[in-house]
Amino acid sequence: MTAIRAPKSLTREKIILTDVDGVLLDIHTSVNTYLAQEKNIIIDDSEWDRTYWLSEILNVSKDVERNIFADFSQSDYFRNLSARECALKSLKNLAADGWRFVAVTAAGQGLENQNMNKVLQNRMDNLEKHFGNIFEDIHITNVFECKSPVLKRYDPTWWVEDSVTNAIVGHENGHRSVIMHTRHYQAEKNTINLPVVKGWDEIEVMVNDFTAE
Repeated sequence: MTAIRAPKSLTREKIILTDVDGVLLDIHTSVNTYLAQEKNIIIDDSEWDRTYWLSEILNVSKDVERNIFADFSQSDYFRNLSARECALKSLKNLAADGWRFVAVTAAGQGLENQNMNKVLQNRMDNLEKHFGNIFEDIHITNVFECKSPVLKRYDPTWWVEDSVTNAIVGHENGHRSVIMHTRHYQAEKNTINLPVVKGWDEIEVMVNDFTAE
């Protein structure tokens, strides 16, 4: 299942496509709080350093993990993720220069009990709370779903991702992919040497330098 906000424009010149969790927003802190307060599950934040998957941290099945995240995505915890400080500053600067943004985020779990309208509304509220009205569209894909069908709808532009696999998918669809370095970055998968940055300030410089050429 994919929830897609009706597109206003697919050919706008100054569009930046971006992932959300780990790129714009910090999800781990809220997940840890949600688990502790709603599920009575306490995990140390350092556990996320060794794996991206909650199922491996808790030693549970993927189905259990998917149900946990389905519940989480419909909660106020998901609607109130904190923003990366670098994103707050640089997106404001880029927006002032005429750039608009499109979010492509894997928040779906592919479960019937996940209300995707609620998930989409939570994501929209969260982004607008931090960044204002700078998003043209918000697309939600499932966690294990390739983002290519969404990315190919847009003319070649910037694509910011923390997943190396999805960054390469964007590159294959003609976009200028940039990998946001997180604790889950897998250098061995970056076989085509896509640029890797630690914050949006670096992306802001790259965009401005490219535009000035």
